[in-house]
Amino acid sequence: MASVATVSSLPDALQEEVGLPPQAAGARQPPPYKPRCGNCGLKHKPGKGSYPAEMLACHNCGKTGHLCKMCRSKGKQVAATEEMEASGIIIAATRNVERQPFIWVKVSIGNNEKKSAKIQVVPDTGAQVCVAGPGLLAALNIIKTSLVNRGNLKDVANVSLKPIGSFTCCIQHGSRTTTQEIYILETATRCYVSLQACKDLGLVHADFPYQSPVVAPTSADVGNATSESADYLLACPDTVPLTPLEENVPQLEAWLLRHFSGSTFNTDRSPLPVMEGKPHSIHLLPDAKPYACHTPASVPRHWEAKVKKQLDEDIRKGILEPVPVGEVTEWCARMVVVAKKSGQPRRTVDYQKLNAACKRETHHTRTPFDLVSGIPRHTYKTTSDAHWGFHQVELQEDSKRLTTIITPWGRYRYRRTPMGHCAAPDAYTRRFDEAIEDIQRKFKCVDDTLLFDNSVEEAFWHTYDFLETCARKGVTLKPEKFKFCRRQVDFVGFHVDWDAFKPTEERLAAIRNVDMPAEPSLTDIRSWHGFVNQLAPFLATAPIMEPFRELLKKPQGKKVYWDENLKEKFRQAKDVICKLAKEGLSFYDKDRPTVVVTDWSKVGIGFVVLQQHCSCHLKEAPFCCKSGWRLALCGSRHLTSAEAGYAQVEGEALAVAWCLRKARLFLLGCPNLIVITDHRPLVKLLGDRELKDIANPRLFGLKEKTLHYRFQIKYLPGKRNSAADFLSRYPALCAPPDATDEEDANDMEGAMAAATVAALNCDDCIVLDSTTVVQAPAEDPEYQLLVAKVTAGDWHPHRAQELVCLRHLYRVRDRLAVSQGLVTYTYGQGSVRLVIPIALRKHVAENLHAGHQGLDGMLRRARQTVYWPGMEGDLQHHRDVCAVCNAYSPSQAAEPLTLTPPPKYPFQHTVADLFQLDGQMYLAYADRLTGWLEIAHFPSGATSSKLLSVMRQYFQRWGAPESISTDGGTNLTSEEMSNFLERWGVERRVSSAHFPQSNGRAEVAVKSAKRLLRANTGGGGSLRTDKVSVALLQYLNTQLRGVKKSPAQLAMGRQLRDGVPAHQQHYKVDSHWRGALRARERESVRQQGVWVERQGATRTLPPLMLGTQVWVQNQETKVWDRRGVVMETLPHRQYRRHLRAVRGSSHPTQPPSPNLILHSTRSHPTHTEATGWPQRRVKQPAWMSDYIAGTQ
Repeated sequence: MASVATVSSLPDALQEEVGLPPQAAGARQPPPYKPRCGNCGLKHKPGKGSYPAEMLACHNCGKTGHLCKMCRSKGKQVAATEEMEASGIIIAATRNVERQPFIWVKVSIGNNEKKSAKIQVVPDTGAQVCVAGPGLLAALNIIKTSLVNRGNLKDVANVSLKPIGSFTCCIQHGSRTTTQEIYILETATRCYVSLQACKDLGLVHADFPYQSPVVAPTSADVGNATSESADYLLACPDTVPLTPLEENVPQLEAWLLRHFSGSTFNTDRSPLPVMEGKPHSIHLLPDAKPYACHTPASVPRHWEAKVKKQLDEDIRKGILEPVPVGEVTEWCARMVVVAKKSGQPRRTVDYQKLNAACKRETHHTRTPFDLVSGIPRHTYKTTSDAHWGFHQVELQEDSKRLTTIITPWGRYRYRRTPMGHCAAPDAYTRRFDEAIEDIQRKFKCVDDTLLFDNSVEEAFWHTYDFLETCARKGVTLKPEKFKFCRRQVDFVGFHVDWDAFKPTEERLAAIRNVDMPAEPSLTDIRSWHGFVNQLAPFLATAPIMEPFRELLKKPQGKKVYWDENLKEKFRQAKDVICKLAKEGLSFYDKDRPTVVVTDWSKVGIGFVVLQQHCSCHLKEAPFCCKSGWRLALCGSRHLTSAEAGYAQVEGEALAVAWCLRKARLFLLGCPNLIVITDHRPLVKLLGDRELKDIANPRLFGLKEKTLHYRFQIKYLPGKRNSAADFLSRYPALCAPPDATDEEDANDMEGAMAAATVAALNCDDCIVLDSTTVVQAPAEDPEYQLLVAKVTAGDWHPHRAQELVCLRHLYRVRDRLAVSQGLVTYTYGQGSVRLVIPIALRKHVAENLHAGHQGLDGMLRRARQTVYWPGMEGDLQHHRDVCAVCNAYSPSQAAEPLTLTPPPKYPFQHTVADLFQLDGQMYLAYADRLTGWLEIAHFPSGATSSKLLSVMRQYFQRWGAPESISTDGGTNLTSEEMSNFLERWGVERRVSSAHFPQSNGRAEVAVKSAKRLLRANTGGGGSLRTDKVSVALLQYLNTQLRGVKKSPAQLAMGRQLRDGVPAHQQHYKVDSHWRGALRARERESVRQQGVWVERQGATRTLPPLMLGTQVWVQNQETKVWDRRGVVMETLPHRQYRRHLRAVRGSSHPTQPPSPNLILHSTRSHPTHTEATGWPQRRVKQPAWMSDYIAGTQ
């Protein structure tokens, strides 16, 4: 070691030569001496020992006595490094000495008068005494006259220095102190501490300068090395210490561990450093009630010494402090000691009461999957784990009393944020996030941090900045958890590889080793589901967990049903989950084209997200090649009870909306997003259809949820949509009743493997764009002739003289043009439309009809973009032959009502209808002219024989009517009833099913009967009560609208005596009885006219010919799902099914089968109405009771 103090009082030129920084501006310079020295280039007094370079060696020639800039041996070069031994230390002299920054350490210096100041000092291991400038005197309020004169000093160049004086003080760094004498120099601008002071403060070890060779340390070595380190930062190197190659990564990692062993990786500091930021404050609720526990929990005898040592260690580190004597405790929790896995004691604090009374400082932390899935592919990753965590966050002074704990050794309270407090994670993560917010390319989850870089050199400087930031912000990291620049790392429970990630072996082992109790509880089942759901991004967990789904529902008792079958399913589920999760997912790249494939079934919905890794054209996505598209995410879920009842189009739209929301982390804002569906109507619905054009409220809401995303939707047939189709349907395969367990496992593995393949062997639907239209004319000679003709403009003056293949475009020749090799059609001020070649017209028509929006919508869309002669007819034909459109077409328009001839006398035309009220069956029988009402009750059901008996009584009482109107009920249209009416000569008119307007009088009678029977019937719905009789008489005596006569007056010519008192005149036969009946007849005609006017938008439908093929509408689902042939036409537009439910087929009419008998009651198919009621001509089979059609 040098025998003089090292201070920066040398001239700038000499300091630059020996590697020291230049002296600060304004410092006093040595007096100028003449002449200029030929050995050092400086001006000083002559004589031996008077110039600074006398003992220095030249970096050029190696000789002593002069500096290299004054060397006369310019052509000679010494070796790169020469070594000489001095006092057992090897000193290397290099020919290029670069200027290095100073190493600063924060210390506290105080004098004997108890005055102190925190300043930065420079550790100088070559100095024998401590030196400072006059600024230190001002900081400590020391006057110069109080200094002691200690004589002269010499610097490294053997130049005498005259100090102002010296004083003795105490220097503290961390928990170590030393007493040193500091010399004050007028020219010093910094404070330098000597070698002995560095040893006393722990800045260097006690045996310095003797040091063993440095090797790459193990984790144990790192722990031992940092235990003696202090809190100081070393200078940042200008270059990477080693060549930045992968083979040097272990050495670079060891270098970083050594370099920051005294700061970032120093885990044995006392007290612990405080993380930068505002101290954490505990906020109580306004109505919080203090809770204090005054008796400590017992500590096992064999653990007492260890627990007490832990408490003392926490006091030394500044985590805990004893509660001052005499302080009253309002909040006090009990310390509880539990055993670690290793068997050692671990202290915990029961803060449940405090947590319940505290407000939480919320700070969001992203989920592990969100973090890991955002790591770019092919990057080097560096991971670290923070040490001490919450204990590095300082606690506010008035919050310390709330953390008081009681132990067998007394009361303590926390000075730092305690473990177990509900707001501790939020306080810590927020301060940690703010501390490293300037560090780029990072992912952080609580105390785990991952850095990613593209090269080793970039990773080194990135990691260095991160570690230096942590040191300055007071964050301590665990050296044994530090992994630098790795291709593969474990981060937040995932194994992150070079181009994929998957759950760690520890997490899979946890699933593999989990065991269910013999009698599990609902909590056990929920815990198992929650644990497995963490793997949901890697596989569709819904199918595998289907056998356990019912167990999640709240049981009737305290136990959950659990048998041997569920045990076996539980074991199989663990094996399958572990096997499939190992496959992992590819990293999501936001710059790659992305495809989403969705599907819906009656049991669930599923999706897969694929990304392109090939160079194929995007129009063929995502099935251009087997390995070009890789799985980035998949998922599925069960349907709710309401969703299970959705229509197909609603369910498929639900699958798309749910997928976009579930994968919004990847899909929101994606510019190259394609959605694939196997339901063609969605292409238009979720495409360019506006919200105002969607009448279905459910589809409206689902469409609205997709408006946040920009995507192109394409159709893929369901048989080629195997991946998403499996995810939506696989729950049905979880537990087939007739399959063995081995077959279940095989099916599960095979199906799940299909869901995770990177590409599927199927073709994509054809997507037409301008490129396709440009390529198509190469094989179309007609289109080439058209291009040439339009370009040249040499059309013949007469159409007949033009080429035959171009005559169909002759009328629009003035609107045709050629742009970039394509023929365009422009009409007026409209948009430019492409003329489509013949080969592509069919595909264009299919794409225009993809949404099944009908002819009008197809034409509106086509007239914006495309044109070819006869386009309207082609689109009309495409619509007519579409089975989907035919099946889901709207119902036929309502036709005008056929007016029934009014009756001439009472009970000429009657109506009858069966109805139910309060579970009892009744018959309403009414007269069309007078409105007279009869009601019959059938306690045990309305059989044909009972109906005939009642009808016979009515006929005896009022006479047999000429006609009777009924609905198509089996009791009223039975063979017995038909024979009965035929014997009495009564014609029957059967109203059309689902068309009650045709028998409106019967509907009115039923309503009146229900109204007067309510609350009046006897036990079992009996009519044999006075209340029913009085109610019926009141109805019969009530005047009808429009004629001011009651049914009794119209039927009998007088009022009936009831419970309302009246003059005898009312009970006499009215002399104007006949006039009243005529008025009633005219009123009936008038009401029919009013009803016809109310029908509004009606139109007459074309009649159906015998042998015409027709579609028959299901009146429940409104779907045209049955085909038939017209076999018989009847008057009054009747075909057994009302004409509105029968529509002519667009297919050519086929001649009827020679074995098919056709009947017609009219000589020609017109709407001329017969004056009489139709007679039943042919007895039809039972299966044709609703439709007069022969099913093909």
